[in-house]
Amino acid sequence: MEWTILRPSEFMKNALYFWAESIQKEGIVRTGFPDALGVRIHEADIAAVAVKVLTEEGHHGKIYALTGPQSLSNGMYCKITNFATC
Repeated sequence: MEWTILRPSEFMKNALYFWAESIQKEGIVRTGFPDALGVRIHEADIAAVAVKVLTEEGHHGKIYALTGPQSLSNGMYCKITNFATC
């Protein structure tokens, strides 16, 4: 049996899920570690990689670490998305 492993880092949707209540009620993100770096990746980007792996040759037996485009702190995510302050 052939295989390929995709190892995504943090999902962007998880951050939004955990932050949703404080964003909706207060307009802020409550986090214990505002300066902690993360490389969140959107689920659609993971799906795009999966499509390539399943439809193109040369990926069997490989492991891919999937990350977002750059390391950002929670505070930077807030500034970039502009939906709340940290």
